[in-house]
Formats: sequence, C-alpha cells, structure tokens
Amino acid sequence: QEMQRSNYDPALARFERGVAIDPANAYGYYFLAQLHYLKKNYDQAIAFASRAAALSARTDRVWLARAYSLQGAVFEDVGRYPDARRAYQKAVEADPNNLPARVGVARLSPE
Repeated sequence: QEMQRSNYDPALARFERGVAIDPANAYGYYFLAQLHYLKKNYDQAIAFASRAAALSARTDRVWLARAYSLQGAVFEDVGRYPDARRAYQKAVEADPNNLPARVGVARLSPE
C-alpha cells in the first residue's frame, strides 16, 4: 500500500524488515529492487534484482522473469545497454510471456 501511494521510505523499511526476517524471500528482494529503482538508487536496484532472480530461479519462473526484466530496465536507464539486453533475454527465456522483457529485447536488438 505504501508503494502504491508513493510512500517509498516507509515501504522500503517494511521490505527491509521482511527480508531480515526471511532472507530467502525472493518477493521481498524484488520489491526492494523496485523501490530502489523508483528512488533512482540504481546500484541497489540491480543488486536486489539479482538476489531476487537467484532466489526465484528454483521455484518460480514468472518471478524470475520479473526480476530480470526489472534489472533490464535499470540497466537500460543507466545506459548499460548490453547488460540490459542480456537481462531482458534471460527474462524472456524464463517466461516467454513477459511483455516488458520482449519489448526490451526488441528495442535493444541490433538492426
């Protein structure tokens, strides 16, 4: 709810508490990545998205794709286009129905 109201700092505190309690919670890391991305803390966003992907890899391909897609968006925003393309490709491999990742791959593909 805090995220939806753009109250990023209280949301960040809740998710940080959540992953402190359950460090294997991929969803918590995903939302931490998303919050850091929204706050333009790109290094943290990339790190938390990587952690979310690592934790999701064994259990949930859709969330794995979401984590890689978010990572791709962060890489793209900071101008790391080859990294963004790789992240988007990993997202598509995990979930071919991930539309943001498919669009990202197409946008960053050499012509």
